[in-house]
Amino acid sequence: MAARRVFGIAIAGALMLGLGPPSAHASADDAIKGRQGCMKASGKMMSELASMFKGEKPYDAAAVKAAMDAHDLACADWAKWWGEDTQKGETLKTRAKPEIWTDPEGFKAAGEAFYAKYLALGKSTDESSFKAAFPEVGNGCKGCHDKFRAPEE
Repeated sequence: MAARRVFGIAIAGALMLGLGPPSAHASADDAIKGRQGCMKASGKMMSELASMFKGEKPYDAAAVKAAMDAHDLACADWAKWWGEDTQKGETLKTRAKPEIWTDPEGFKAAGEAFYAKYLALGKSTDESSFKAAFPEVGNGCKGCHDKFRAPEE
């Protein structure tokens, strides 16, 4: 749970500070690598938990916690990855849309909605509460991705 608090503090910091300071990382590429690593960890977590949600694997509270902890670790520097100077990489492409910076209130709202759903999943205590919370996390991901992430080229 401590990792979830760290991730929460990072998200809250990014949201309160207007997405983070411009020189929080050595380069835009470093920030983009961080964002991409976090998103890959999110995808891995969702994939692992989806198998439990679908009944392909038995519900395992320890596995849910481990998947969420790995996600939290990968996303711990979230607040440092959104400075205005990270909109484009030097050598890396990013799928982050300009709307992240032109609509910071919308991005903040989408992030807060995701994070509330994510926390609810972390509080699930059994298979029933897990299965009720899990789809909402996916909806939270979608809430950001629909407006703030460009499609793959």
